[in-house]
Parts: sequence; structure tokens; C-alpha cells
Amino acid sequence: MAIEDDIDRAIFTDPDEWGVAIVYTLAGGGSTTLAGIFDRDALQVALGGAVDLSDTGPQVIVAEADLPIGHANDDTLTIDGLVWIRKTAEPYGTGFVTLFLEVQ
Repeated sequence: MAIEDDIDRAIFTDPDEWGVAIVYTLAGGGSTTLAGIFDRDALQVALGGAVDLSDTGPQVIVAEADLPIGHANDDTLTIDGLVWIRKTAEPYGTGFVTLFLEVQ
């Protein structure tokens, strides 16, 4: 079920609720502040032997409408003082998009 409008989406990303403030900087210059839900899900990969590999998958969920015009991979996001590089984006089709990040 899609969330109906930008006002509804803003409730989920509000820094006073579940969200964080993000400074989004375009690789070509210019920046804006938006809100999103930041997560560092743990990933565990079984390699088929005695050793498993664990990693984190940092990502942030933002409203598509909040992204600046011209946004693209290799833009940077500053979240809680750490700078992250946007590696890829995956839209949900609900008005939200997940940005997969890598630490700078």
C-alpha cells in the first residue's frame, strides 16, 4: 500500500520521530538538507566452510520528492557528522527510495 502524499511520508522520516537530518551534497556542487531513516543492517554471508563473513550495509531511506534535482551516484551525504558516498539507489515505487552508502 502506497503512502498517499508528501505530508504522510514526512511523518516517517521526521528527525523528531524515526528519522535523522541529512546534508545531501551533489557531486557537481550544491547541497540541501533533508530527512531520512538511516540504518546499518548487518549482513552475514556463509562461505560454505568454517568461516562466515559479516559486513554492514549502510543505507538511508528518503522520500523521492526530497532528493535534489540532478541527484546521482557518488553524491555525498553527511549523517551525524560522518560523510557517506551514495553508491546506488533503489526506488520502492511508494514515494520512498533507499540509497545504499559507503563510508568516505
